[in-house]
Amino acid sequence: MKSALPALTALLVLSGCVNLDPTPDPTRHFTLASSASGASDQAPRPTLALVIQPVSVPDYLKRSNIVLRKGAGELTFAEFDRWAEPVENGIARVIAENLTALLNSRFIRTSDQPGGREGELKLNLTVVDFTTTATGEAVFTAESKLM
Repeated sequence: MKSALPALTALLVLSGCVNLDPTPDPTRHFTLASSASGASDQAPRPTLALVIQPVSVPDYLKRSNIVLRKGAGELTFAEFDRWAEPVENGIARVIAENLTALLNSRFIRTSDQPGGREGELKLNLTVVDFTTTATGEAVFTAESKLM
């Protein structure tokens, strides 16, 4: 019993050093936002039908962390800033929203949405670069093919 007393005392002293208060999670989640404005005054163009095919992105973007460019050829991943959706899905969604507003068509959709139409054009998009600089400027480079 005497040998257990110092160990018990040490355990009680150390337990007073443990902070059991929950700490807030500093993680922030982001989505891409459309730049499309409200409804157009023009009548919708019923003949234009377009589907945004699944967007192809570089492997470094296939993660939830937002990618930061530190310099030529050097990328880092934000520890607490994350995408709230797969970035390739967000890119397709925003392009569909922007084209819907710019072209004033009701028949522009992403490939995961129902509603295909006869004669629908297909837009293939391959992202070459999508990073953020230290100053907060986004760099987006992509190749597209309309079929």
